[in-house]
Amino acid sequence: MTTVYVFVYGSLCSGQQNHSLMDKADLVSRQAFIKGALYAGSSYDPLLREDEHAWTYGELYSIDPEFLPVPGDFEDVLPDHGGGGFYRKEAEVFTDKGSVKAEACYWNGSETGKSIPHNDWKVHQYLQQDSYLYFAYGSCMDDARFISQQVHHLFEDVKGKGSLHGFRLAFSYHLEDGSRADIQESENDKVEGVLYNINKEALHYLFLREGVEAAAYRPAIVPVETDDGAVHQAVTFTVLSKKEDAPPPFHYAEELYRGGERYLSPEYIDALKQRFLHDLKVQHFQEFIEKRSRPYD
Repeated sequence: MTTVYVFVYGSLCSGQQNHSLMDKADLVSRQAFIKGALYAGSSYDPLLREDEHAWTYGELYSIDPEFLPVPGDFEDVLPDHGGGGFYRKEAEVFTDKGSVKAEACYWNGSETGKSIPHNDWKVHQYLQQDSYLYFAYGSCMDDARFISQQVHHLFEDVKGKGSLHGFRLAFSYHLEDGSRADIQESENDKVEGVLYNINKEALHYLFLREGVEAAAYRPAIVPVETDDGAVHQAVTFTVLSKKEDAPPPFHYAEELYRGGERYLSPEYIDALKQRFLHDLKVQHFQEFIEKRSRPYD
């Protein structure tokens, strides 16, 4: 069967109102991105304009052309620039696994509307709420900095452990003292983390802490499974410019391990310990583990 790739960024995305039209498509990437800038038009769907200086985030699917829905207004979409409005174009779409050529639907009409922050429609829609679920998989699993920065009260509503399937824990954000955690798509892997109920004040704190304005991390919406089998849409943060895994500094590894021990599965924590000890070879982590095994020293 012949299939094509299609990049979607609006109501066809998972969790959005027209996602059922993608029932016959196979998901390739939840965190795909393409050159372009996203705007809020007068209709429900956003408008994607070609822009070499911006990235728009969405989802990548493979699908039989017979079942290919048309993003945008679902009508009058031309295979070229036409006379204005929506048009289809093959473009390079990037994922954590590489890039492919995919069909995308662009807009060149006169109307644009306001630009969408972060060029991510799912994030834009999710953040219209007054409260959110936040999936922490890195240092925010630990409350030491929450306490020292006097924001602990914003993170007291802990839902518990959450699992993000189809992703792996990476250490792809590099600073002078070492790396910081990230999530990257990986089909057979899973990232465990802590699911919090938070409000706008907590989200503002997280945007500052994660360096969103400094283009270190960006917000993303991911499906997180809780121990009761329910799947929840949650906001998290992922690195913009990903690099190869590198060792984190000890103080950061300590936060991950200490915070994770309270909520995550013993198997996941043991795998994290082995990774810090043997794969990433975090300095002083061996002494830390030995000391924790001798609580009365």
